Amino acid sequence: SSRGKDGGYQLAIPASSINTRQVIEAIEGSSGLSACTRPGESCDKSHNCSVKAGIEQLNARLLGFFEQTTISELVTQAFRPDVKAKALSYKD
Repeated sequence: SSRGKDGGYQLAIPASSINTRQVIEAIEGSSGLSACTRPGESCDKSHNCSVKAGIEQLNARLLGFFEQTTISELVTQAFRPDVKAKALSYKD
């Protein structure tokens, strides 16, 4: 991190090597759309749930999307050029 007007945090590794699932799980813990899709969790209706299979498929697709989307890609799509350059820099 650096202080001051242009301060902030710098990544220790390239943004292209960090996927969004890693960020989400670092902040939120295990990710999943509902308790039945999170490791070690379930609900009392999971044994006869009519939508569980669909939710599990949707969850797998969503996690796959997060795994395939890097921080670099998000920044490239979301910010103006001067912000992109700063956001994509990392300290070696």
